[in-house]
Amino acid sequence: MLRSRLLPIAIGLLAIFLLAGPAAAKLKFYGNVEKMPATGYQGEWVVDGKPVQVLEDSKIDMDKGRPEIGAFVKVKGLKYGNKFLVYEMEVKKGNFNPPAKK
Repeated sequence: MLRSRLLPIAIGLLAIFLLAGPAAAKLKFYGNVEKMPATGYQGEWVVDGKPVQVLEDSKIDMDKGRPEIGAFVKVKGLKYGNKFLVYEMEVKKGNFNPPAKK
């Protein structure tokens, strides 16, 4: 199931990379989520001050927490022109705020 879902993503990203030539670059970086869409995960996010586009087919790994404002994530994607298209985001550390001490 996972393989059948990832194949179209990989083919699409490969096509963008091949067609764009040197204009596209495969990148990864780490940072805290500063902004995300009001509903759902698809749309523009800001991670470590960088705007990124999470697509419908982007994989979001939530094994270590939910993606939310303040969560520390690893982002993998393609820089295409002035856009960064995410193909995988992994939550490394959720934003778990301890209760305030009295």
